[in-house]
Amino acid sequence: ARVVVNREVVADGGQSTAALATSSATVMQGTPATWRLLTSAGWIGNQQLKILCGGEALSRELASQLLE
Repeated sequence: ARVVVNREVVADGGQSTAALATSSATVMQGTPATWRLLTSAGWIGNQQLKILCGGEALSRELASQLLE
């Protein structure tokens, strides 16, 4: 099943983290700003989640953090 969240959820790291936890997502597309927001909100990742990142430059630091 496909899950699309609205801008309010995307803009709130806590809501985005909760949406990821309850969706059982296996793929997520986001900008580096989205991934930074999630990690800042305490998201620790999911080894089953394939991360797609685009729309702006991805820093080496963030890429390394997401790979962990």
